[in-house]
Amino acid sequence: MWEKDGKKVVCTVLHVLDNHVIRYVPPEEYAKSIIGAKVFRNRKPLGCLVVGAEAANPDRFTRQYCSLFSEVGLLPKKRLARFIVTPNAVLPPCTPLTAGHFVIGQAVDVYGKTIDYGFQGVVKRWGFKGGPASHGATKFHRRGGTIGTGRDKARVWPGQKMPGHMGSERRFCRGLKIVRINMKYNVIYVKGTVPGPTNSIVQIFDTLLPR
Repeated sequence: MWEKDGKKVVCTVLHVLDNHVIRYVPPEEYAKSIIGAKVFRNRKPLGCLVVGAEAANPDRFTRQYCSLFSEVGLLPKKRLARFIVTPNAVLPPCTPLTAGHFVIGQAVDVYGKTIDYGFQGVVKRWGFKGGPASHGATKFHRRGGTIGTGRDKARVWPGQKMPGHMGSERRFCRGLKIVRINMKYNVIYVKGTVPGPTNSIVQIFDTLLPR
C-alpha cells in the first residue's frame, strides 16, 4: 500500500475470519495442565482464552468435539487456539472477535508455521556457494564439501549445516505494526511479512517487545 506522502509500504493482509471466544480457563485450572505447568513454572499463573475460527459442518467432527461448542451455542470451529490473558482482559464465551479488537499503530506478534520446502540441499537450505561449474568439476556443483576433520577430532560436530528438511517450523514475527484496518471486510494490514504461505493460519498477539 501507499501512504499519503507517496511512500510505499510492504504489507501483509490478515483476514479475521469468524473468530469467537469458546471458553475461559481460570489460572488454577490452566496451571495444572501440561502446557501451563511449563509456562508458569516460576511465576504467577494466568488464565487463557480458547478461541475458535471458521465455523464448519458438525457432521465432520466427533460428538465429543461438538460438545465443546454446544455449551456456548456455536457451530464447531475448524481451528482452536489458546491465548494467555490477564484477569482484566477476560472475555465471556461466545464473544465475537473482529478486526476492531486492534487499533492502527499497534505493534503485534504474529505466530505461524513457515513454508514447507521439503528436503533441500545445502545451496538452497543454507546458502552455500557450491563447487565450481567447470575446470574438471564432476558431480560436485551443488555439494557441501567436507563435513569434518581427519585428525584427532575426526567426527561430525553437532549443528553441522547439511542437507535436510527445510521449513514447516513454528516461528514468531515480532513487533509488526498495524498500518490499516478495514472493518467492512474484517481485514488487518500489518507492515512486513508473516510466517507461512498464502491462505495459511496465523495467530496474532500483543507484542512482547518493549515500547
